[in-house]
Amino acid sequence: MVPREGGGDGAAVTRAAAERLAEWEKPAFVLFADADPITSPNRDPLRELIPTASEQPDTWIEGAMHFLQEDAGEEIAQQIVEFVRRTR
Repeated sequence: MVPREGGGDGAAVTRAAAERLAEWEKPAFVLFADADPITSPNRDPLRELIPTASEQPDTWIEGAMHFLQEDAGEEIAQQIVEFVRRTR
């Protein structure tokens, strides 16, 4: 569910997920598309919520939109491979 101000459908699920992510201790790497008008505003708050996310590079997938895996699949794959190498 895309978080919306004031809650909306799925607000309880989103809050529960946020509570769990705030306690996350394993490595986390947040990737968002810079041109996504729907979710890009939530990228920094998510990165700040997950305690270990700030230990990883501050990365945006440039030129990708909402379905970034379709717009930049190879770049995302490379970013994930690098994340795995950094955190093994």
